[in-house]
Amino acid sequence: MGSDPHALLALVAGAAERLAATGRDAAVTADVLPSLVRALAARGAVLALGSADGDLRVVATEPPGAPPPLDGTLVRAARDGVAQWPGGTGPGRAAVPLLREGEVVGALGLSWDGPHPADGPERHALGALAALVAAVAPAPSPLGRGLRHHAHPAPAGVGVACAARPGGARCAVSAPGAHGDAFATLLDSPLGLGSAPLDAVRGVLALARRRSTPPALVGKAVAELAPDLDAEVFGAHVEACPDSAWLAVAPLDHAVVVATTPGGEGDPRPPAADRLAGERLLLARAEPVAVAAAAIDPGADAGTAQAVHDVLAGCLARPLRPAEAQPEPPAGAPAPAAGAPDPAADLALDLAHDLERALAAAGLDAPVRGLLVVVASGRPDLRRRGRTLPSSPVAARLGRQFVAAALPADAPPGVRDEVSLAAAELLSNAVRHAHEQVEVVVEDEPDGLLLSVTDDDERVPEPAARAGDGWAETGRGLAVLAALVDEHGTTPRPGGGKEVWARVRWRRRTAGAARA
Repeated sequence: MGSDPHALLALVAGAAERLAATGRDAAVTADVLPSLVRALAARGAVLALGSADGDLRVVATEPPGAPPPLDGTLVRAARDGVAQWPGGTGPGRAAVPLLREGEVVGALGLSWDGPHPADGPERHALGALAALVAAVAPAPSPLGRGLRHHAHPAPAGVGVACAARPGGARCAVSAPGAHGDAFATLLDSPLGLGSAPLDAVRGVLALARRRSTPPALVGKAVAELAPDLDAEVFGAHVEACPDSAWLAVAPLDHAVVVATTPGGEGDPRPPAADRLAGERLLLARAEPVAVAAAAIDPGADAGTAQAVHDVLAGCLARPLRPAEAQPEPPAGAPAPAAGAPDPAADLALDLAHDLERALAAAGLDAPVRGLLVVVASGRPDLRRRGRTLPSSPVAARLGRQFVAAALPADAPPGVRDEVSLAAAELLSNAVRHAHEQVEVVVEDEPDGLLLSVTDDDERVPEPAARAGDGWAETGRGLAVLAALVDEHGTTPRPGGGKEVWARVRWRRRTAGAARA
């Protein structure tokens, strides 16, 4: 029938008559959607309405039972309240928002097998049908167009906040794991995350929490899982350790922007077929540190993604505003109530608001489907920092990265080189022999620092008698370790395993040289 104005007018008039006669949304499924598909020679149609939780849900499709085509076109129409029309090439897709008393309550979408340049009469007809459907649809929940902010429960010293659009990205936050760490993940998909993909990804995250899996490996696992879910899944995964005051973040896929406060080690690159996700690690010292991740519309170009990154990085480059210190309570006053606001939680929520305002000011709020902010409070008094990693080859690289970040700020370059080489020796041996996990610890001491690596293998390293024995597999072994550090040794652990440690007394050396 194409764009014959008379035929389109008859379509709208007939739909209005049937909807008025029934006064219920069943007529949409039974008659209006099929008539629309036939009249415009479309492949299919879909009706999506706002649900009680403010998300977007498919309620009717034509043909009936077809896979719900909740694609980016439909989501953008509902999110932005602006009709989306087909382009000049590729399969045609159109979506019109459903408006009731000025509020977006859903969207009506059409798809074609090939290009379909919708002309003026077709656009007017679809707009009129959308108005009719919105009038008789069952009282849906309005879909807000802005980002909704939410602060998540987290351990003391860690703040987690998110901001997401209805039908956009979602934030999954775990309870602290066996080692007290917390995990926060921003999840999104160009098709909208249904319950099945989200549950599958959450299963991966639960396994990661139990095994202390670093974000670099989580990103790779989710990227490999996505094809089996028939839906691309992207976002970012953040691990936070309140006891050691550090954050680690890695992307899950490409359609996400990651920025952090200054400093840190590593490059947050998305995973690829031949590489793990790049991980960035930050340690809180006197000042808090923060990670921000933004899921952007998959249709956004590289320039938009870079502009969003620049806005996030600009906000995080400014000093974070910690909550004002509260005065000491008078003697005999009752203790603060459990669950009192954590400064890190307030800081995370404030930062999420700041990021949203900065994106809006730059005209970049539309392509952002969700934000995740994680903050670790400053810990100027913390002298001992540790990280637990799985016994896989990536642990050696991430362990060295952790040691480099955890070194005292006043350690000179030469000492940093010594400790880096010593960490490589300790970690390579531990990863090679450990059964499940490796823990690396850096402790700031008056004379210098203590570096230790603990694993669950009880064999004690000894000077190798020939190549191929124990530590000689690295080609350097204990002899090289002895040349790098002032003291080293091995301590058996009561529950099994061992701790191999090395002490570098660089402050004592520096003081002695100054007196000489």
